[in-house]
Amino acid sequence: MPLAIATAVRFCGLMPAEAITAATYNPAQLLGFSDRGSLEVGKRADLILLHHKDERQLAYELGGNPVDLVVCGGKIA
Repeated sequence: MPLAIATAVRFCGLMPAEAITAATYNPAQLLGFSDRGSLEVGKRADLILLHHKDERQLAYELGGNPVDLVVCGGKIA
C-alpha cells in the first residue's frame, strides 16, 4: 500500500492526503465496511502506526517498510 500511495502522488497528481484517503476510507466504503476506514469513536480499531513523524512522508518514500505497529480489531497483531 505504501507503494500505491507514493505512485498515486507521483504519477496521478494526488495530494498525499487524497492518496491516503483513496487507499483507506474509500475502499472500506466501497466494500460496505461502514465501521472501518477512518478513526472515529465507535469504529473498529484497525490501524497501523508508522515510523514517520508525518504521514505525508509515506507518499514520497519508495521501498522499505514504514510500519511500526499493526492493530487489528483493537488488538496488537
